[in-house]
Amino acid sequence: MEYSIDYINEKIAFWEQKKKYYLEKMEEEEICENTDKLLKKIFSVNGANSFIVSLYENSKTVPIIDNYLDSGKEFLVFKDFFKLDNYMLSPIITICNKSIRILKSALTITDMKKMTCWYNTSKRLDWYYDKKSREYPLVSCLFALTPIGNQRALHFEYPCQFNAQGSNNRTGYGNEFCGEDLVFEGTKYGETTTFYIIGVLIRPYDDYAKGISLIP
Repeated sequence: MEYSIDYINEKIAFWEQKKKYYLEKMEEEEICENTDKLLKKIFSVNGANSFIVSLYENSKTVPIIDNYLDSGKEFLVFKDFFKLDNYMLSPIITICNKSIRILKSALTITDMKKMTCWYNTSKRLDWYYDKKSREYPLVSCLFALTPIGNQRALHFEYPCQFNAQGSNNRTGYGNEFCGEDLVFEGTKYGETTTFYIIGVLIRPYDDYAKGISLIP
């Protein structure tokens, strides 16, 4: 049986489309799996794998990022940075090099250290920040949390993008040329590294006031 060229091309196009569909589906499933695994890492946060620091409005942020990266720890914890109703929240930050689904945000560590830190969910979220602000995505994640019982950690629905600058982002500004050939591509002014806030450690304000340890 002979088939026309148009028929063959039509069948090839059909199977190429099917292949594309299944590859995209597999990629989406992998992204979902990667995202879920990253978020659930929050339940493994402990004193041994976390670089814990207090962040203040006058904190020098580059040394914080440098010390975190140099420590080899998996997580960066901003101890008791937020108060939400009657709870103290410690944001958990980490790095992920896999494809994941995220909540996009232009928030930087410099923005974060200047944020309002005490929130009351009886007020509307936009009472604190405009929807177009850099801070809004993170605070919306905080307002979506539902503390239940004695839970010590709560993850967000999606990792929230967080940008910070370390010394590795500040060296070698500009490019170096040998004649017309680019021999070194330097970092650009304002370059940052992307991190992700995956959730918070949570404890009652009374425990915080009594000086009970954040991580046993």
